[in-house]
Amino acid sequence: MDTPLWKQMAETACRMGDVLSSAAKEYAVQFALRTGDRELTDKLMQELQQPGADREAVCRRFRVMEDARPDWIRDMENLLVSLELYRLQEETAFKELAGVVSVYSTEIVERKTDEARHEKAGVHAGCKR
Repeated sequence: MDTPLWKQMAETACRMGDVLSSAAKEYAVQFALRTGDRELTDKLMQELQQPGADREAVCRRFRVMEDARPDWIRDMENLLVSLELYRLQEETAFKELAGVVSVYSTEIVERKTDEARHEKAGVHAGCKR
């Protein structure tokens, strides 16, 4: 199964580090989600990476190419993009922490921590107030 374009862009944006601002990264991922067009998204990323690029002007130009959707759909798309970017940041932080902890001869297995997190989420989901 192919990874959706917007998820690929989120991973690419996170790997770029400080080349783009967080707002520019988020917009690029949102653009990929809304258009699904790899060529346009790559062009957007290239323009945003240019030194001295006016991010607002670039974003205004590319907003014209997005599909017009109701506000509630845009809000849901923004939430989805934010969650994916936070997930990737959490994954990166976990890997860095595992590297630091391994120096002290302790091993953290990512699978076990993911299973524990899902079990804990299941317990909370089953709670009644």
